[in-house]
Amino acid sequence: MTNYIRLLLCLVAALALLQASVNVGHTEGEEVAAPEAAAAEETAAAEQDAIELSGTITSIEPETSTILVEYAAEGTEAQSSTSPFKVTEATAITSEDAQLELSELKAGDQVEIIFTLDAEGTRIVQALSVQK
Repeated sequence: MTNYIRLLLCLVAALALLQASVNVGHTEGEEVAAPEAAAAEETAAAEQDAIELSGTITSIEPETSTILVEYAAEGTEAQSSTSPFKVTEATAITSEDAQLELSELKAGDQVEIIFTLDAEGTRIVQALSVQK
């Protein structure tokens, strides 16, 4: 399932790059990198910055598109931590290869999350997979 999440993350990054390249023009005579090369660089950068974790959804805040997830904290003692994760329109939410919406998630769902940190330190979910 983790490979499936990584594939989804790669696809999301490639689509974001494609959209950005369509929206940005260039001046005549300016050399433009091949879209395939640019997509590969963007995907590699996204994978390097991506963080994976498994946990349990404790609550969902639909008005802010935020989920709270409890997960095992790193360290020598067995501890857990709960953190907020921002779900965006670009977030790939799946369960057993089926696409889901944020509204279909519920407290108690076991999830695997791939996320990145934005400039403010907010955890932005790239892919979320509900485990059955």
